[in-house]
Amino acid sequence: YKGVISIDLTMMNNIIAFNEMDQTITVQPGLTCMNLENYLKLNHPQYTLRHFPQSFEFASIGGVIVTRSGGHFAVGKTRIDHFLQSAKLITPKQGIIATPEIPSSGSGLEVNGCIIKGNEGIFGIVTDIKLRLLKQPKFKRNIKIEFNNMSFIYAAQYIREFVQSGLEPSNCRLIDGMESFSNGLSNDPGTHVCIVGFESHLQKDFQNEIDSIKFIIDKLNKKYNKSVVIKSDSNDKSNKKDRNDAVGNWYYSFLSAPYVRDEFLRTGIFMETFETCVKWSGLAKLHDDIYQVVREGIKGLFYKDCFYILTKRFTHIYTDGVSIYFTLIVDPRKEWKKKFGDNYKDYLSELYSVWHELKTNIQECIVGNVASSTHHHAVGKDHAPSFVKEIGIKNVEWMISMKKHFDPNWILNPGVLIPYVPFKSSYSGEDDTKNDVDMYCPRDFIRTFIPSKL
Repeated sequence: YKGVISIDLTMMNNIIAFNEMDQTITVQPGLTCMNLENYLKLNHPQYTLRHFPQSFEFASIGGVIVTRSGGHFAVGKTRIDHFLQSAKLITPKQGIIATPEIPSSGSGLEVNGCIIKGNEGIFGIVTDIKLRLLKQPKFKRNIKIEFNNMSFIYAAQYIREFVQSGLEPSNCRLIDGMESFSNGLSNDPGTHVCIVGFESHLQKDFQNEIDSIKFIIDKLNKKYNKSVVIKSDSNDKSNKKDRNDAVGNWYYSFLSAPYVRDEFLRTGIFMETFETCVKWSGLAKLHDDIYQVVREGIKGLFYKDCFYILTKRFTHIYTDGVSIYFTLIVDPRKEWKKKFGDNYKDYLSELYSVWHELKTNIQECIVGNVASSTHHHAVGKDHAPSFVKEIGIKNVEWMISMKKHFDPNWILNPGVLIPYVPFKSSYSGEDDTKNDVDMYCPRDFIRTFIPSKL
């Protein structure tokens, strides 16, 4: 490319329309999630989008749509997919394409899913986004369950039973002992904690749901000869938010984690996260393999006795599987300070290089265990190689055909989502449909990313 244009959509931040009867709102892509909620609180306080990613204060509506944001809630309607009714796509070659403004349809392919959700900007610019709203919950109840003297994978069986029994809590996060302890959720780094929350604008005390959880806990305690207990219960019928408790401490730690990461880096400590989604039947092996890859990577890429902590938690729960989220903290200062002295630029450069190699090995491990390259961190360029492995070459090829249809000169986010190899083109606006798929993303190039078993 001879030049680059960066398109900033932050000024496209208007509310286009609100429809109370349909319980929908239409917005421009630059509006942030936080400002949308602020607008609703001021003008229509009974409604909410109820989509709260960790990046809530900065995330734009357009951004969460094209990256298929997972949101904060663990069960049920949490991914932004559930809230999108329709949108418009502005493309380089095909002009403006509008998806149907219909609540649901069984007519063929789901158009939003084909060209809007998750396109990460490679087909066009998404605007005029119509979203389904929910009633603002008036009643909430949280319980904290503690798992003592058992492995994380053992504790996971309780969570699996909750969701497979038909319970749909708004939150259901199993957090491992070290992360629970460091964030004030427990007094023992060996105690795993699960936060289970219910909310509704109609139901008050959720006693039936809590009784069901107690029943499941008692049943599994007898089966596994364990003593899992409900440690605390907010029973907050008035919905007054008292954050001076253990659950509140973890909530604030969750929101502040990206800022803590930046502060760690300023002192030379590395902190990063990665996540995936895997079937329940594959969870134990994936878990053990990840720990082995990280353990070997720290020893080989940093140094033998380098201090590190690897924690994990469940973020989203499904009847057939779970999203597991890892946090890695590495402190290489003991040896690296000797190596780099005051040259912090080279220190960071080496840190980036080492993390890139370790991250690549982690992603290989994840997709090798038939798990998603990412669950809610989007693909971008970092996950593009493992995304190809996840979905397989045949699926990549039809995506390339769609890219060719909407953006034949590959000017929108090249290298994002689909691996990209530069090619010769006149960029004259001439019809270039005669070029075959190999010109855009050579099959041999793609196959270098595909494991033989896939």
